[in-house]
Amino acid sequence: MSALRHTRCVPISAIGFAAIAILVLALHGGSPGAQAAKPGKPNLPPGIAAKPNIITIVTDDQTLASLNETTMPTVMSQLVAQGTSFTNSIATTPLCCPSRATFLTGQYTHNHQVFSNRPGYESLINKRNVMPAWLQRAGYVTAHVGKYLNRYGKSSQKETDIAPGWDEWVAALEPRSYFDFELQVNGRTVKYGSEDSDYLTRVFNWRAVKLIRKYTPEKQPLYLQVDQFAPHERGAGDPAQRCAGGAIPDPLDNQFFDGESLPQPPNYNEKDVSDKPQFIKELPEISEEERLDIERRYGCALASLLAVDRGVSQIIEALTATGELDNTVIMFTSDNGFFFGEHRIPAEKTIPYEEALKVPLVWRVPSQYLGGATQVRTSDPLVGNIDIAPTILDLADAQPCLKKTCRVMDGRSLLSLMAADSSGFPADRHLMIEQGVCGYRGVRNLSEVYIEHLGARIEGTDTCSPELELEHYDLTTDPFQLGNLYPATSNAALQAQGRLFSRLDALRNCAGIEGRDPAPPSGHYCE
Repeated sequence: MSALRHTRCVPISAIGFAAIAILVLALHGGSPGAQAAKPGKPNLPPGIAAKPNIITIVTDDQTLASLNETTMPTVMSQLVAQGTSFTNSIATTPLCCPSRATFLTGQYTHNHQVFSNRPGYESLINKRNVMPAWLQRAGYVTAHVGKYLNRYGKSSQKETDIAPGWDEWVAALEPRSYFDFELQVNGRTVKYGSEDSDYLTRVFNWRAVKLIRKYTPEKQPLYLQVDQFAPHERGAGDPAQRCAGGAIPDPLDNQFFDGESLPQPPNYNEKDVSDKPQFIKELPEISEEERLDIERRYGCALASLLAVDRGVSQIIEALTATGELDNTVIMFTSDNGFFFGEHRIPAEKTIPYEEALKVPLVWRVPSQYLGGATQVRTSDPLVGNIDIAPTILDLADAQPCLKKTCRVMDGRSLLSLMAADSSGFPADRHLMIEQGVCGYRGVRNLSEVYIEHLGARIEGTDTCSPELELEHYDLTTDPFQLGNLYPATSNAALQAQGRLFSRLDALRNCAGIEGRDPAPPSGHYCE
Protein backbone atom coordinates (compact mmCIF):
# COMPACT_ATOMS: atom_id res chain seq x y z
CA MET A 1 0.00 0.00 0.00
CA SER A 2 1.25 3.47 -0.84
CA ALA A 3 2.26 5.65 2.09
CA LEU A 4 0.39 8.63 0.64
CA ARG A 5 -2.19 10.37 2.76
CA HIS A 6 -4.59 13.28 2.48
CA THR A 7 -3.36 15.01 5.59
CA ARG A 8 -2.09 18.24 7.03
CA CYS A 9 1.51 18.78 5.91
CA VAL A 10 3.92 18.95 8.84
CA PRO A 11 7.34 20.57 8.24
CA ILE A 12 10.27 18.27 8.80
CA SER A 13 11.73 20.58 11.42
CA ALA A 14 8.55 20.58 13.53
CA ILE A 15 9.30 17.36 15.37
CA GLY A 16 9.00 16.66 19.05
CA PHE A 17 10.05 13.67 21.06
CA ALA A 18 8.68 10.25 20.05
CA ALA A 19 8.91 6.61 20.98
CA ILE A 20 8.88 3.52 18.83
CA ALA A 21 7.82 0.54 20.85
CA ILE A 22 8.92 -2.77 19.35
CA LEU A 23 8.36 -6.24 20.72
CA VAL A 24 11.43 -8.40 20.97
CA LEU A 25 10.05 -11.93 21.35
CA ALA A 26 9.83 -11.62 25.13
CA LEU A 27 13.49 -10.62 25.28
CA HIS A 28 14.23 -6.94 25.68
CA GLY A 29 13.09 -3.96 23.67
CA GLY A 30 14.41 -0.65 22.44
CA SER A 31 12.86 2.78 22.45
CA PRO A 32 14.74 4.97 19.98
CA GLY A 33 14.13 8.65 20.47
CA ALA A 34 12.51 10.90 17.93
CA GLN A 35 14.28 13.19 15.52
CA ALA A 36 15.62 16.40 17.01
CA ALA A 37 14.36 19.70 15.72
CA LYS A 38 16.55 21.47 13.18
CA PRO A 39 18.84 24.12 14.64
CA GLY A 40 17.06 27.46 14.40
CA LYS A 41 18.31 29.93 11.80
CA PRO A 42 19.67 33.19 13.15
CA ASN A 43 18.96 36.57 11.60
CA LEU A 44 20.91 36.33 8.37
CA PRO A 45 23.33 39.14 7.48
CA PRO A 46 23.07 40.99 4.16
CA GLY A 47 24.09 38.87 1.18
CA ILE A 48 23.07 35.59 2.82
CA ALA A 49 20.07 33.97 1.16
CA ALA A 50 17.22 32.88 3.42
CA LYS A 51 17.06 29.60 1.50
CA PRO A 52 20.24 27.99 0.22
CA ASN A 53 20.92 26.77 -3.25
CA ILE A 54 21.17 23.00 -3.01
CA ILE A 55 23.33 20.87 -5.29
CA THR A 56 23.34 17.09 -5.08
CA ILE A 57 25.92 14.96 -6.89
CA VAL A 58 25.20 11.24 -7.13
CA THR A 59 27.59 8.70 -8.63
CA ASP A 60 26.57 5.26 -9.88
CA ASP A 61 27.94 2.07 -8.27
CA GLN A 62 30.78 3.81 -6.40
CA THR A 63 32.42 1.88 -3.58
CA LEU A 64 32.95 3.58 -0.25
CA ALA A 65 36.71 3.00 -0.40
CA SER A 66 37.06 4.72 -3.80
CA LEU A 67 36.32 8.10 -2.24
CA ASN A 68 39.89 9.03 -1.35
CA GLU A 69 42.62 11.60 -2.00
CA THR A 70 43.93 9.80 -5.07
CA THR A 71 40.70 9.34 -7.01
CA MET A 72 38.73 12.37 -5.84
CA PRO A 73 41.02 15.09 -4.44
CA THR A 74 38.49 17.89 -4.90
CA VAL A 75 35.70 16.05 -3.14
CA MET A 76 38.09 15.33 -0.31
CA SER A 77 39.42 18.89 0.03
CA GLN A 78 36.24 20.87 -0.72
CA LEU A 79 33.49 18.63 0.65
CA VAL A 80 34.94 16.08 3.08
CA ALA A 81 37.40 18.51 4.70
CA GLN A 82 34.78 21.27 4.92
CA GLY A 83 31.60 19.28 5.45
CA THR A 84 30.24 16.29 7.34
CA SER A 85 31.01 12.73 6.29
CA PHE A 86 28.51 10.14 7.50
CA THR A 87 30.62 7.10 8.32
CA ASN A 88 27.68 4.70 8.57
CA SER A 89 25.56 5.52 5.53
CA ILE A 90 23.78 2.74 3.65
CA ALA A 91 21.60 2.29 0.59
CA THR A 92 18.47 0.56 1.89
CA THR A 93 17.95 -1.08 -1.52
CA PRO A 94 21.34 -1.32 -3.23
CA LEU A 95 20.23 -1.10 -6.86
CA CYS A 96 20.08 1.88 -9.22
CA CYS A 97 16.38 2.55 -9.79
CA PRO A 98 15.03 1.64 -6.32
CA SER A 99 17.77 3.70 -4.66
CA ARG A 100 17.10 6.71 -6.86
CA ALA A 101 13.36 6.40 -6.23
CA THR A 102 14.14 6.51 -2.51
CA PHE A 103 16.23 9.64 -3.17
CA LEU A 104 13.22 11.33 -4.81
CA THR A 105 10.65 10.28 -2.20
CA GLY A 106 12.37 9.75 1.17
CA GLN A 107 10.62 6.38 1.30
CA TYR A 108 11.60 2.76 1.63
CA THR A 109 11.09 0.59 -1.43
CA HIS A 110 8.05 -1.10 0.12
CA ASN A 111 6.32 2.30 0.11
CA HIS A 112 7.35 3.79 -3.24
CA GLN A 113 7.10 0.32 -4.86
CA VAL A 114 10.14 0.50 -7.18
CA PHE A 115 11.72 -2.87 -6.37
CA SER A 116 13.87 -3.32 -9.48
CA ASN A 117 15.28 -1.68 -12.60
CA ARG A 118 12.57 -3.39 -14.63
CA PRO A 119 9.86 -2.16 -14.80
CA GLY A 120 11.66 0.60 -12.89
CA TYR A 121 10.05 4.04 -13.10
CA GLU A 122 6.72 2.57 -14.17
CA SER A 123 6.28 1.11 -10.66
CA LEU A 124 6.74 4.43 -8.83
CA ILE A 125 3.65 5.33 -6.79
CA ASN A 126 2.29 8.83 -7.49
CA LYS A 127 4.94 9.97 -9.93
CA ARG A 128 4.12 13.67 -9.64
CA ASN A 129 4.41 13.84 -5.86
CA VAL A 130 8.21 13.82 -5.65
CA MET A 131 10.95 15.98 -4.21
CA PRO A 132 11.59 18.35 -7.15
CA ALA A 133 7.88 19.19 -7.24
CA TRP A 134 7.93 19.92 -3.49
CA LEU A 135 10.91 22.22 -4.01
CA GLN A 136 9.13 24.02 -6.83
CA ARG A 137 6.28 24.75 -4.42
CA ALA A 138 8.84 26.11 -1.96
CA GLY A 139 10.10 28.61 -4.54
CA TYR A 140 13.06 26.75 -6.05
CA VAL A 141 14.13 26.51 -9.65
CA THR A 142 14.72 22.79 -10.14
CA ALA A 143 17.29 21.43 -12.58
CA HIS A 144 18.26 17.86 -13.39
CA VAL A 145 21.41 16.79 -15.22
CA GLY A 146 22.39 13.18 -15.89
CA LYS A 147 21.05 9.70 -15.45
CA TYR A 148 17.40 9.32 -14.46
CA LEU A 149 15.34 6.42 -13.13
CA ASN A 150 15.54 3.30 -15.29
CA ARG A 151 12.93 3.01 -18.03
CA TYR A 152 11.62 6.52 -17.55
CA GLY A 153 11.60 6.97 -21.33
CA LYS A 154 9.64 3.73 -21.81
CA SER A 155 7.07 4.80 -19.22
CA SER A 156 6.37 8.29 -20.56
CA GLN A 157 4.21 9.08 -23.56
CA LYS A 158 7.21 10.46 -25.44
CA GLU A 159 10.87 9.93 -24.66
CA THR A 160 11.34 13.70 -24.81
CA ASP A 161 8.81 14.30 -22.01
CA ILE A 162 10.16 16.21 -19.03
CA ALA A 163 9.77 14.32 -15.75
CA PRO A 164 7.45 15.85 -13.12
CA GLY A 165 8.92 18.59 -10.98
CA TRP A 166 11.77 19.77 -13.19
CA ASP A 167 12.15 23.28 -14.65
CA GLU A 168 15.35 22.30 -16.45
CA TRP A 169 15.65 18.78 -17.82
CA VAL A 170 18.87 17.22 -19.12
CA ALA A 171 18.56 13.43 -19.01
CA ALA A 172 20.57 10.51 -20.34
CA LEU A 173 18.00 7.78 -20.82
CA GLU A 174 18.59 4.16 -21.78
CA PRO A 175 20.63 2.84 -23.45
CA ARG A 176 23.41 4.79 -21.77
CA SER A 177 26.98 5.01 -22.99
CA TYR A 178 30.04 7.12 -22.33
CA PHE A 179 30.19 8.06 -26.04
CA ASP A 180 27.68 8.07 -28.91
CA PHE A 181 24.63 8.82 -26.79
CA GLU A 182 21.55 11.03 -26.80
CA LEU A 183 20.42 13.52 -24.17
CA GLN A 184 16.86 14.67 -23.66
CA VAL A 185 17.13 18.43 -23.15
CA ASN A 186 13.96 20.32 -22.24
CA GLY A 187 11.81 18.41 -24.71
CA ARG A 188 14.27 17.89 -27.52
CA THR A 189 16.86 15.24 -28.37
CA VAL A 190 20.54 16.20 -28.60
CA LYS A 191 22.98 13.67 -30.06
CA TYR A 192 26.63 13.31 -29.09
CA GLY A 193 29.36 11.44 -30.91
CA SER A 194 32.78 9.96 -30.22
CA GLU A 195 34.99 13.03 -29.94
CA ASP A 196 36.81 13.61 -26.66
CA SER A 197 34.52 16.59 -26.01
CA ASP A 198 31.51 14.25 -26.26
CA TYR A 199 32.57 12.22 -23.23
CA LEU A 200 29.48 11.78 -21.06
CA THR A 201 30.84 13.05 -17.74
CA ARG A 202 32.36 16.11 -19.43
CA VAL A 203 28.98 16.91 -20.96
CA PHE A 204 27.19 16.50 -17.64
CA ASN A 205 29.75 18.74 -15.92
CA TRP A 206 29.50 21.44 -18.59
CA ARG A 207 25.70 21.48 -18.48
CA ALA A 208 25.69 21.64 -14.68
CA VAL A 209 28.02 24.65 -14.71
CA LYS A 210 25.92 26.32 -17.40
CA LEU A 211 22.83 26.05 -15.19
CA ILE A 212 24.67 27.46 -12.18
CA ARG A 213 25.72 30.48 -14.24
CA LYS A 214 22.16 30.90 -15.51
CA TYR A 215 20.34 30.68 -12.18
CA THR A 216 22.74 32.09 -9.59
CA PRO A 217 22.44 34.57 -8.16
CA GLU A 218 18.71 35.08 -8.70
CA LYS A 219 15.72 35.74 -6.46
CA GLN A 220 14.75 32.07 -6.61
CA PRO A 221 17.21 29.58 -5.09
CA LEU A 222 18.47 26.75 -7.30
CA TYR A 223 18.10 23.03 -6.70
CA LEU A 224 20.48 21.21 -9.05
CA GLN A 225 20.66 17.41 -9.11
CA VAL A 226 23.65 15.98 -10.98
CA ASP A 227 23.28 12.23 -11.50
CA GLN A 228 26.55 10.94 -12.90
CA PHE A 229 26.80 7.65 -14.79
CA ALA A 230 30.39 6.95 -13.70
CA PRO A 231 31.73 4.61 -12.46
CA HIS A 232 28.95 2.34 -13.83
CA GLU A 233 30.18 -0.44 -16.10
CA ARG A 234 28.88 -0.26 -19.65
CA GLY A 235 28.73 -3.95 -20.65
CA ALA A 236 30.25 -5.33 -23.84
CA GLY A 237 32.96 -3.50 -25.73
CA ASP A 238 36.01 -3.88 -27.93
CA PRO A 239 38.26 -6.39 -26.10
CA ALA A 240 41.27 -4.53 -27.49
CA GLN A 241 40.36 -1.53 -25.38
CA ARG A 242 41.71 -1.24 -21.86
CA CYS A 243 38.29 -0.71 -20.27
CA ALA A 244 36.07 -2.92 -22.43
CA GLY A 245 33.04 -3.94 -20.41
CA GLY A 246 33.96 -1.62 -17.57
CA ALA A 247 33.61 2.06 -16.77
CA ILE A 248 35.14 4.23 -19.49
CA PRO A 249 37.45 7.01 -18.25
CA ASP A 250 37.69 10.45 -19.80
CA PRO A 251 40.33 10.28 -22.58
CA LEU A 252 42.36 12.65 -20.41
CA ASP A 253 42.56 9.92 -17.78
CA ASN A 254 43.12 6.75 -19.80
CA GLN A 255 46.59 6.22 -18.36
CA PHE A 256 45.56 6.46 -14.72
CA PHE A 257 45.12 3.41 -12.48
CA ASP A 258 46.22 1.10 -15.30
CA GLY A 259 47.58 -1.93 -13.46
CA GLU A 260 46.23 -0.74 -10.10
CA SER A 261 46.37 -3.66 -7.67
CA LEU A 262 43.00 -5.13 -6.78
CA PRO A 263 42.31 -4.90 -3.03
CA GLN A 264 42.00 -8.35 -1.50
CA PRO A 265 40.33 -8.03 1.91
CA PRO A 266 39.72 -11.18 3.97
CA ASN A 267 36.41 -11.85 2.19
CA TYR A 268 37.90 -11.59 -1.29
CA ASN A 269 37.38 -14.91 -3.09
CA GLU A 270 36.01 -16.26 0.19
CA LYS A 271 37.33 -19.79 0.74
CA ASP A 272 34.60 -21.26 2.92
CA VAL A 273 31.09 -20.31 1.77
CA SER A 274 29.36 -23.30 3.32
CA ASP A 275 27.47 -20.98 5.70
CA LYS A 276 26.23 -18.73 2.90
CA PRO A 277 22.96 -18.86 0.91
CA GLN A 278 22.77 -21.33 -1.94
CA PHE A 279 23.37 -18.74 -4.66
CA ILE A 280 26.71 -17.86 -3.02
CA LYS A 281 27.62 -21.52 -2.47
CA GLU A 282 27.19 -22.07 -6.20
CA LEU A 283 29.73 -19.40 -7.12
CA PRO A 284 33.09 -20.87 -8.18
CA GLU A 285 36.31 -19.60 -6.69
CA ILE A 286 37.78 -16.72 -8.65
CA SER A 287 40.49 -17.92 -11.01
CA GLU A 288 43.68 -16.01 -11.72
CA GLU A 289 42.36 -15.08 -15.17
CA GLU A 290 39.16 -13.74 -13.63
CA ARG A 291 41.11 -11.88 -10.96
CA LEU A 292 43.06 -10.05 -13.67
CA ASP A 293 39.82 -9.08 -15.39
CA ILE A 294 38.32 -7.80 -12.13
CA GLU A 295 41.52 -5.88 -11.46
CA ARG A 296 41.35 -4.30 -14.93
CA ARG A 297 37.74 -3.19 -14.42
CA TYR A 298 38.57 -1.93 -10.94
CA GLY A 299 41.28 0.37 -12.31
CA CYS A 300 38.90 1.67 -14.98
CA ALA A 301 36.25 2.46 -12.37
CA LEU A 302 38.78 4.49 -10.39
CA ALA A 303 39.94 6.33 -13.51
CA SER A 304 36.35 7.23 -14.45
CA LEU A 305 35.90 9.02 -11.10
CA LEU A 306 38.60 11.56 -11.94
CA ALA A 307 36.24 13.33 -14.37
CA VAL A 308 33.47 13.33 -11.75
CA ASP A 309 35.91 14.98 -9.36
CA ARG A 310 36.80 17.60 -11.96
CA GLY A 311 33.09 18.28 -12.28
CA VAL A 312 32.88 19.00 -8.55
CA SER A 313 35.79 21.41 -8.94
CA GLN A 314 34.05 23.14 -11.85
CA ILE A 315 30.81 23.43 -9.87
CA ILE A 316 32.63 25.03 -6.93
CA GLU A 317 34.49 27.39 -9.28
CA ALA A 318 31.20 28.43 -10.91
CA LEU A 319 29.57 29.06 -7.52
CA THR A 320 32.60 31.09 -6.44
CA ALA A 321 32.43 33.14 -9.64
CA THR A 322 28.74 33.94 -9.10
CA GLY A 323 29.32 34.74 -5.43
CA GLU A 324 27.00 31.92 -4.33
CA LEU A 325 29.32 29.35 -2.77
CA ASP A 326 28.54 30.54 0.77
CA ASN A 327 24.82 30.37 -0.02
CA THR A 328 24.97 26.81 -1.36
CA VAL A 329 24.65 23.37 0.19
CA ILE A 330 26.48 20.59 -1.66
CA MET A 331 25.85 16.89 -1.10
CA PHE A 332 27.81 13.97 -2.55
CA THR A 333 26.80 10.30 -2.47
CA SER A 334 26.41 7.12 -4.55
CA ASP A 335 23.25 5.17 -5.29
CA ASN A 336 24.86 1.94 -4.04
CA GLY A 337 28.20 0.20 -3.67
CA PHE A 338 29.74 -2.57 -5.79
CA PHE A 339 31.56 -5.90 -5.54
CA PHE A 340 35.01 -6.57 -6.94
CA GLY A 341 35.48 -10.20 -5.93
CA GLU A 342 34.34 -10.09 -2.30
CA HIS A 343 32.46 -13.27 -1.31
CA ARG A 344 33.41 -14.62 -4.78
CA ILE A 345 31.13 -12.03 -6.41
CA PRO A 346 33.01 -10.75 -9.49
CA ALA A 347 30.69 -7.85 -10.39
CA GLU A 348 27.38 -7.04 -8.71
CA LYS A 349 25.64 -4.58 -6.41
CA THR A 350 22.29 -5.98 -5.32
CA ILE A 351 23.46 -8.53 -2.73
CA PRO A 352 23.05 -7.19 0.84
CA TYR A 353 26.63 -7.44 2.06
CA GLU A 354 28.53 -4.37 3.23
CA GLU A 355 30.27 -3.81 -0.12
CA ALA A 356 26.90 -3.04 -1.75
CA LEU A 357 25.15 -1.42 1.21
CA LYS A 358 27.72 1.11 2.42
CA VAL A 359 28.01 4.31 0.40
CA PRO A 360 29.82 7.63 0.75
CA LEU A 361 27.63 10.46 2.02
CA VAL A 362 29.05 13.95 2.47
CA TRP A 363 27.22 17.23 3.10
CA ARG A 364 28.83 20.66 2.94
CA VAL A 365 26.43 23.09 4.65
CA PRO A 366 27.31 26.74 5.34
CA SER A 367 27.00 27.41 9.07
CA GLN A 368 24.14 29.90 8.74
CA TYR A 369 21.92 27.03 7.60
CA LEU A 370 22.85 25.12 10.76
CA GLY A 371 21.81 27.94 13.07
CA GLY A 372 25.37 29.23 13.17
CA ALA A 373 26.77 25.92 14.43
CA THR A 374 30.15 24.69 13.29
CA GLN A 375 29.65 21.67 11.08
CA VAL A 376 31.18 18.47 12.48
CA ARG A 377 33.62 16.66 10.22
CA THR A 378 32.25 13.16 10.84
CA SER A 379 28.99 11.72 12.11
CA ASP A 380 28.70 8.11 13.19
CA PRO A 381 24.97 7.32 13.68
CA LEU A 382 23.35 4.94 11.21
CA VAL A 383 21.77 6.85 8.31
CA GLY A 384 20.37 5.84 4.94
CA ASN A 385 19.32 7.13 1.56
CA ILE A 386 15.81 7.52 3.02
CA ASP A 387 17.24 10.50 4.95
CA ILE A 388 18.37 12.55 1.95
CA ALA A 389 14.98 13.96 0.89
CA PRO A 390 13.97 14.90 4.47
CA THR A 391 17.28 16.74 4.90
CA ILE A 392 16.83 18.65 1.63
CA LEU A 393 13.28 19.63 2.59
CA ASP A 394 14.50 20.78 6.00
CA LEU A 395 17.07 23.04 4.35
CA ALA A 396 14.46 24.37 1.92
CA ASP A 397 11.70 24.85 4.54
CA ALA A 398 9.57 22.71 2.25
CA GLN A 399 6.92 20.06 2.81
CA PRO A 400 6.47 16.73 1.00
CA CYS A 401 3.13 17.78 -0.43
CA LEU A 402 1.34 18.68 -3.64
CA LYS A 403 -1.73 20.71 -2.75
CA LYS A 404 -3.43 18.68 0.02
CA THR A 405 -1.78 15.36 -0.78
CA CYS A 406 1.39 14.57 1.13
CA ARG A 407 3.84 11.74 0.69
CA VAL A 408 4.76 10.26 4.05
CA MET A 409 8.55 10.04 4.19
CA ASP A 410 10.30 7.29 6.14
CA GLY A 411 13.60 9.08 6.73
CA ARG A 412 14.80 11.85 9.02
CA SER A 413 16.57 15.16 8.56
CA LEU A 414 20.29 14.94 9.26
CA LEU A 415 20.85 18.63 9.99
CA SER A 416 21.01 18.26 13.76
CA LEU A 417 23.71 15.59 13.40
CA MET A 418 25.77 17.95 11.25
CA ALA A 419 25.48 20.52 14.04
CA ALA A 420 26.84 18.01 16.59
CA ASP A 421 23.45 17.43 18.18
CA SER A 422 22.53 13.75 18.25
CA SER A 423 20.36 14.00 21.35
CA GLY A 424 17.12 13.52 19.47
CA PHE A 425 18.37 10.98 16.94
CA PRO A 426 17.64 7.30 17.67
CA ALA A 427 20.69 5.85 19.40
CA ASP A 428 19.59 2.30 18.57
CA ARG A 429 18.28 2.99 15.10
CA HIS A 430 17.53 0.05 12.81
CA LEU A 431 17.13 0.46 9.06
CA MET A 432 15.40 -1.98 6.77
CA ILE A 433 17.16 -3.36 3.71
CA GLU A 434 15.00 -4.94 1.04
CA GLN A 435 14.79 -5.95 -2.57
CA GLY A 436 12.24 -7.53 -4.85
CA VAL A 437 9.17 -9.66 -4.31
CA CYS A 438 11.37 -12.72 -3.92
CA GLY A 439 14.69 -11.06 -3.17
CA TYR A 440 15.41 -10.41 0.49
CA ARG A 441 14.45 -8.34 3.46
CA GLY A 442 16.56 -7.58 6.45
CA VAL A 443 17.48 -5.16 9.16
CA ARG A 444 20.75 -3.44 9.97
CA ASN A 445 21.93 -1.46 12.96
CA LEU A 446 25.38 -0.13 13.78
CA SER A 447 26.76 -3.48 14.82
CA GLU A 448 24.62 -6.24 13.27
CA VAL A 449 22.82 -7.23 10.12
CA TYR A 450 20.10 -9.87 9.75
CA ILE A 451 18.88 -10.98 6.30
CA GLU A 452 16.05 -13.23 5.15
CA HIS A 453 16.53 -14.45 1.58
CA LEU A 454 13.03 -15.16 0.33
CA GLY A 455 13.63 -17.80 -2.34
CA ALA A 456 12.81 -17.86 -6.04
CA ARG A 457 9.56 -16.54 -7.47
CA ILE A 458 6.97 -19.20 -8.26
CA GLU A 459 6.29 -18.79 -11.98
CA GLY A 460 3.14 -16.80 -12.76
CA THR A 461 2.65 -15.63 -9.18
CA ASP A 462 3.84 -12.98 -6.73
CA THR A 463 4.79 -15.57 -4.13
CA CYS A 464 8.13 -17.15 -3.38
CA SER A 465 9.30 -20.72 -3.05
CA PRO A 466 9.73 -21.75 0.59
CA GLU A 467 13.53 -21.99 0.55
CA LEU A 468 14.00 -19.26 3.16
CA GLU A 469 17.69 -18.79 3.92
CA LEU A 470 18.92 -16.62 6.79
CA GLU A 471 22.10 -14.72 7.54
CA HIS A 472 23.17 -12.90 10.70
CA TYR A 473 26.53 -11.16 11.19
CA ASP A 474 28.12 -9.32 14.07
CA LEU A 475 29.79 -6.45 12.21
CA THR A 476 31.85 -5.45 15.23
CA THR A 477 33.72 -8.74 15.49
CA ASP A 478 33.24 -9.87 11.88
CA PRO A 479 33.24 -6.79 9.62
CA PHE A 480 33.96 -8.88 6.51
CA GLN A 481 30.97 -11.16 7.16
CA LEU A 482 32.90 -14.41 7.07
CA GLY A 483 30.94 -16.24 9.77
CA ASN A 484 27.17 -16.52 9.51
CA LEU A 485 25.77 -16.75 13.05
CA TYR A 486 22.55 -18.42 11.89
CA PRO A 487 21.52 -20.87 13.17
CA ALA A 488 22.57 -19.64 16.60
CA THR A 489 25.01 -21.78 18.56
CA SER A 490 25.08 -19.56 21.64
CA ASN A 491 22.46 -18.00 23.87
CA ALA A 492 23.74 -14.50 23.00
CA ALA A 493 23.34 -15.13 19.28
CA LEU A 494 19.89 -16.62 19.85
CA GLN A 495 18.78 -13.54 21.76
CA ALA A 496 20.25 -11.24 19.11
CA GLN A 497 18.42 -13.05 16.33
CA GLY A 498 15.19 -12.78 18.29
CA ARG A 499 15.68 -9.04 18.68
CA LEU A 500 16.50 -8.55 15.01
CA PHE A 501 13.63 -10.72 13.81
CA SER A 502 11.19 -8.69 15.88
CA ARG A 503 12.64 -5.39 14.66
CA LEU A 504 12.37 -6.56 11.06
CA ASP A 505 8.78 -7.67 11.61
CA ALA A 506 7.92 -4.10 12.58
CA LEU A 507 9.95 -2.40 9.85
CA ARG A 508 8.86 -4.53 6.89
CA ASN A 509 5.68 -2.46 6.47
CA CYS A 510 6.60 0.68 8.41
CA ALA A 511 5.82 4.19 7.22
CA GLY A 512 6.64 7.65 8.53
CA ILE A 513 8.08 8.86 11.81
CA GLU A 514 6.10 8.92 15.05
CA GLY A 515 5.34 12.47 16.18
CA ARG A 516 5.69 13.83 12.67
CA ASP A 517 3.40 11.74 10.47
CA PRO A 518 -0.09 10.21 10.68
CA ALA A 519 -0.39 6.71 12.08
CA PRO A 520 0.40 4.18 9.33
CA PRO A 521 -2.12 1.46 8.40
CA SER A 522 0.34 -1.19 9.58
CA GLY A 523 0.61 0.42 13.01
CA HIS A 524 4.40 0.49 12.61
CA TYR A 525 6.39 3.68 12.26
CA CYS A 526 9.90 3.66 10.82
CA GLU A 527 12.85 4.54 13.03
